[in-house]
Amino acid sequence: MQTRLTVVLLALAPLATPSVEAEEAPPTVTACDRLAAGPADRDKIAEGVAQSAMDVQAAILACVGAVIADPGNPRLQFQLGRAYDAAGEEAKALDWYRKAAAQDYPAAFTNIGYQYEYGYGVDLDLAEAANWYRQAADRGDPTGTANLGSLYEYGKGVPVDLEQAARLYRIAADAGDDLGLHNLGVFYMNGIVVDRDYSEARRLFEAAAALGRGDAMAKLGYIYDEALGVAEDNVKAADYYRAAADLGEGVAMYNLGLLYEAGEGVAADLAEALSWFRKAAGAGYRDAYNAVGLYYAGGEVVGEDDAEAARWYRLGAEAGDPWAMKNLGDALTGGAGVPVDLAAGFEWTRRSAEAGLAEGMARLGLLYFEGIGTARDEALARRWFTKAAEAGDAAAIRWLADHPA
Repeated sequence: MQTRLTVVLLALAPLATPSVEAEEAPPTVTACDRLAAGPADRDKIAEGVAQSAMDVQAAILACVGAVIADPGNPRLQFQLGRAYDAAGEEAKALDWYRKAAAQDYPAAFTNIGYQYEYGYGVDLDLAEAANWYRQAADRGDPTGTANLGSLYEYGKGVPVDLEQAARLYRIAADAGDDLGLHNLGVFYMNGIVVDRDYSEARRLFEAAAALGRGDAMAKLGYIYDEALGVAEDNVKAADYYRAAADLGEGVAMYNLGLLYEAGEGVAADLAEALSWFRKAAGAGYRDAYNAVGLYYAGGEVVGEDDAEAARWYRLGAEAGDPWAMKNLGDALTGGAGVPVDLAAGFEWTRRSAEAGLAEGMARLGLLYFEGIGTARDEALARRWFTKAAEAGDAAAIRWLADHPA
């Protein structure tokens, strides 16, 4: 009996041994994942697609079906929110983001913060945006971390705290977030909180550019254009500017125009320069309006047209460009392409001077000295000429030499 029992026990032993738990199968990639996953979402299981490139209706249909089939899945809820967001149905998007956030889905906190930051589907509330970004950061979402850093940098909904901004950007950059990489690069390029380090700035911009950030490409162009920690290389600068311009970066379009104007890194071509200045103006880059105006004023490439020049100056002046303000002031004072309006000419000149333009300061000094558009005031004239001279304006220096106190 003992022998037989032993045989039975031995035979049963394999069945009694605890089985090793099978590894959990990876989640199935659904059409919702393929059509609506967020590229920056660390919990995505598909490559992800930018909202601007999303097939919106297909994404909504796929994600509605996926959520019906798996109603408790926060990833699918978040992606349905993205699909509605891309369709401009921001209130519906917010509702689904909230459902995903209720299950602690990190990227959902970020997107809710974004809607509060810009007033999409809710009243704009920067403090509430900071609250949601902070929760996203606490859950390790790099995009929310970088966005919170931006609020601290600019004092939006929270007090300005550049050290906190730099800390958050670094966390986001270390996690590979493109905004964190770019913004930390700006801090290194300009010596904000950290010591200025062009090499580190370039490294960060290169990493951000590799992720498709046009603003980082534009800054790399500027680094090579201005020889910031590298040998000047206008060919490389032009390549970076062009890549950034193709992504809609107005500053890159403008700077590429300057290269064509000077024949640096590209063959000199004023028509091509003007074309890029026009594109930059179309993208809303403020300095480009004045650049176009100068072509009409000088009659280069296009026929001389003072009225058209003044129109472009006004666009730039209203956008806040000090040079355009000064040139519009000159046009109004002298009646170049517009009716003479001395008071308005004085006002635009004053604005250019107060914006820090040395040439505007010198011109304002002259208007006060001559009493053009304002009461004559030699003391104010001398004050503005002195400021202009201190800023290096040659005409102001000569005026002061010819008019000793």
